[in-house]
Amino acid sequence: MQSIALLLIGAALSTSVAAVPRRTVIQEGDDVLVTVESGTLRGVVATSLNGVLYNQFLGVPYATPPLGDLRFRAPQPVSPWSGVRDALSFGDSCSQPLDNMTVGSEDCLYLNVYTPNPPKGSMPVMVWIHGGGFFSGSGNADIHGPEYLVEHGVIVVTFNYRLGVLGFMSTGDTVVPGNMGLKDQVMALRWVQQHIANFGGDPKNVTIFGQDAGAWSCHAHMLSPMSRGLFQRVIAMSGSALSAAAFSAAVPERTFVLAEHLGLRTRSSEELLMYLMEFPAKAFVEDMHHALAPEDKERTVVPFVMTVEPPDAEGGAFLTRPPAEIVRSGKFQRVPLLTGVTTLEGAVFLVKNVRNAINATANLDMSFLRLVPQDFNGRKEDRIALCREMKNFYYGDQPVSSDNLAPYVDIRGDLAFNYPVVKTARIHSAQTQSVYFYVFSADGELNHMKRIAKAEKLEGACHGDDVFYLFRSSLFDVAAEPTSTESKTIANLTRLWTNFAKTGNPTPDKGGDLGVTWPAFSERAPAYLRIDNGGLCVAREPWGERMAFWDRLYGRLSK
Repeated sequence: MQSIALLLIGAALSTSVAAVPRRTVIQEGDDVLVTVESGTLRGVVATSLNGVLYNQFLGVPYATPPLGDLRFRAPQPVSPWSGVRDALSFGDSCSQPLDNMTVGSEDCLYLNVYTPNPPKGSMPVMVWIHGGGFFSGSGNADIHGPEYLVEHGVIVVTFNYRLGVLGFMSTGDTVVPGNMGLKDQVMALRWVQQHIANFGGDPKNVTIFGQDAGAWSCHAHMLSPMSRGLFQRVIAMSGSALSAAAFSAAVPERTFVLAEHLGLRTRSSEELLMYLMEFPAKAFVEDMHHALAPEDKERTVVPFVMTVEPPDAEGGAFLTRPPAEIVRSGKFQRVPLLTGVTTLEGAVFLVKNVRNAINATANLDMSFLRLVPQDFNGRKEDRIALCREMKNFYYGDQPVSSDNLAPYVDIRGDLAFNYPVVKTARIHSAQTQSVYFYVFSADGELNHMKRIAKAEKLEGACHGDDVFYLFRSSLFDVAAEPTSTESKTIANLTRLWTNFAKTGNPTPDKGGDLGVTWPAFSERAPAYLRIDNGGLCVAREPWGERMAFWDRLYGRLSK
């Protein structure tokens, strides 16, 4: 580390930033100091692939470590430190499974801040909420390297939040009300409001964006009174709080089932809490799936997700009603929303570990019941009739086999992602004119999820492939050639997303160098932007016939 070349001093409550260079030229490796309410942070100047300098502050604590008596509780404010705290390496990810092992730590509530160098006035802020089904993932740069976005003049913040049992178990009362992981997210957003001005950011111009469970979260923040005023725009990629997998009223029951599996049979919340406090995080990660009843295992691999809390939960409740009920009431934040999906969302269910868990196609013809929506709990004969209807619509006369993957991918994608996201766009567009819908179909060297799913024979983009065109991944470390279609797709996607973060409109200059004007989405005029290999085009009514099928089906179920 070289001597300090740039000093950024911001008093705890100040929005001013002062730069004091000790040499004429700032270069990679120089120290950067920023003072926040808790103390002073030492970051470092880094360089993007394109040679653009930016500042990074890694492993910044945004809450007290949730250890000891703080386990299973709402996050608490971070304690101040003395002297200068190094922010030069990532904090641990939160406890989670990886290749049949438990990785991460319970001491994991850290965030990362990336800013252009030098800071340019009061800059827009983009806060990324990672995906991973509420049981895996992190905000670290193995997947979420910031440079593609920072080069567009925005500040990027990423962070970790508690996952699985530690983040989402609930006893259904005030003992462990649940949604700890979502409350961690709120704490991180409050940290941004309090401190981002000291990094050159505008706390009144914050966009939250996320994919998969990150998109579930982004949409849930629009619905929760706890998150009000913490952001101005939302980008929800391949997910909605209306997704059946995102919410479950059964989380408290699953918590008691898990405790019984671990050796305690009780209906006392207090007794359960005292018992589980003695177990290491590894037990929760490895035994999480035992919380699911046999019929639940047919439909989901994610036991612990967002749930309803009592209104008098410690520190306030994140959700007191199911997301679908809140959406129907119209009582949510009416902020600009950009949302959409990839063309092969359902291909994620071909990934090896998911294939094993759900037995993807091996016995599909005999066990079509496993594809019945989680929110349909009718009589068995009604579910069987629904199975036949689904099978006839998607397969027709085609055989149901692992050699015929396209219909399977379509049905899984429509159930888990496409229909909930389209439905969300319809509902929100009735309340605000600023809803934008996209379909991402680019297919190239950066489509890492598609290769993991072994879905190369299918045309299009898999669930999660779009993330690698927003963020540079050190895990895969595949660099796009400057003249490649991948580079063009990166340029298009990051320009659209940062335009939206800056203005609330992804094409504010009516085409400009993007060559397209992205119209707003509405139920009457369901226009969307197709993001293809290096190209953009406006289309209409995503999967109209398939979405109409689910409209009819859910229309009958609601009667």
